Amino acid sequence: MFALLVMENEPMKLHEEIDLVTTPDGKLVGMAHSNNCTSDYDAWIGLFGQAAKALGVDVGTPVLYDTLLGKALEGDSDCGSFLAYGYVGGEHVTGFTEGRPLFVGPPEAALTIENFMRTHLFTSLCALRTGLNVLMDEEGVEVDEIRGHIYDSSESI
Repeated sequence: MFALLVMENEPMKLHEEIDLVTTPDGKLVGMAHSNNCTSDYDAWIGLFGQAAKALGVDVGTPVLYDTLLGKALEGDSDCGSFLAYGYVGGEHVTGFTEGRPLFVGPPEAALTIENFMRTHLFTSLCALRTGLNVLMDEEGVEVDEIRGHIYDSSESI
């Protein structure tokens, strides 16, 4: 996953967390990116689908994603005090050279599907946010407009 922010000024210093690229017309762009994003929660959603199938329930992939990610909206604002590092692979932005997915929480926390999914959804964006913090907080880049694109691997390129 990545975010590209067009910069109005040259960066004040070199930041290992971001890459500098240009638009086709030569405008400087700060690129924050992460290696993992949805990899960990994709694996968990797949596991939940396997569990449903083992119980004799055939749930399609879109229904699994829509239902489980929708549950994240119902989780506690603090994710029930749970924490996840969804690093299936290394994450250069935060200094991890290899993956070690991790999900932890205090014994007294309410382990619900809502808190579990919310934790994984939030953590999928954390490494990207680290790079964005460099651009916005340290370099003063302001975001005027955001556009998103979802790549559908079933579409031909």
